[in-house]
Amino acid sequence: YPTFLFIDSEGKLVHKGLGYQQAESFIDLGQAATDPDRQYGKLSELFATGQLDTDQHFTFANTALQVGDEKAAAQAAAVWFNAQQNKLTPEVMQFVLDYVYTGSGNPLYDFVIENRDAIVDELGRETVDKPLRNSIINSARASGDYSVGTVTTLLGQTFPAEMAQMYSAEYKMIFYTYFDRSNPDLKDKATADYLNTYLEQIEDWSMLNSAAWSVYENEGAAQEMVQSAVQWALRSVEISEQFFNTDTAAALYYRLGDKKEAMRWAEKAIELGKKEGQDVSDSENLLGKIRSMD
Repeated sequence: YPTFLFIDSEGKLVHKGLGYQQAESFIDLGQAATDPDRQYGKLSELFATGQLDTDQHFTFANTALQVGDEKAAAQAAAVWFNAQQNKLTPEVMQFVLDYVYTGSGNPLYDFVIENRDAIVDELGRETVDKPLRNSIINSARASGDYSVGTVTTLLGQTFPAEMAQMYSAEYKMIFYTYFDRSNPDLKDKATADYLNTYLEQIEDWSMLNSAAWSVYENEGAAQEMVQSAVQWALRSVEISEQFFNTDTAAALYYRLGDKKEAMRWAEKAIELGKKEGQDVSDSENLLGKIRSMD
C-alpha cells in the first residue's frame, strides 16, 4: 500500500507499482510505464506467449518482482538463469539471490545451496544468508507449519552448525515477536537470548534500536532487561549513529537513573535530530526530566 495502476485509454493495465515511493523512484516508475521495453503489461503478455528473448526475461523478472507478481518473476528468472553458460559470475549470482524466496524445490534456491561457499566468497556471507533465511521462513509459512521447531530443523539442514544456531535464535525472537504474541514473556526471553548472545555479530542497527526501545516502553521491564537494552542501543549506535538510537540510549539511561549518561545521550540525540530535520520535542522534554533528576 499504496498500489499505483497505469491504464491506457482502453482500460488495459500497462504498468503498476507497489508501496510508498520516494520522488526519484516514483519518477522512474512513471518512465517505465511509458517505455514499451519496461512496461509490465506488455512484457507479461509477451512472456505468456513465449515471445521474450533472453535479455527481456531478465527485465521482466525484475519488473514482475517489483510489482509483486512473484510467480511470474520466478518463472522468468529461471528461464534467464538456464540460458546462462557461466552461472558462477557475480552478475548471475547476485541476480539469483533475488529469486530464492520459494525455498527448496526452486532450481535457483537449489543452485545457491549447492554453491553457497563459492557465492559467499564472492558476495559475502550476509548477502547470501539473508535471502536464504527469508526463503526458509516464507516457505514454512506458506506450508502452514512455521513453528520454531520446524524452521530450526530447516535452518540446520541449510547452514553450518554455528550459523544455524544463531539463525534459529533469531527466528525464535521473530516468531514470538510477530507470529505468536500470546506470551510476552517468551518474546522477552527469546529477544534477550538472541541479542545478548550474538550482539557483536549483528549488523542491523534498526532492529537493535527497535528491540531496545520496546524495553523502554515496557514500564514493567526488569532492571536487568533495561541494562541489556542499553547495550543493544549502544551497539546500534556503533553500527550507525542516528537520532533514533541515540534518543533510545538517553531514554534507557534515564530509566536506569544514570543522569550523566542520560544527559550526554539526550543532548547528542537533539543535536543529530536537528541536523536530520527530525521533530526533537520529545527528546527535549526528556532532557528536561533528566536535568531535574536528583
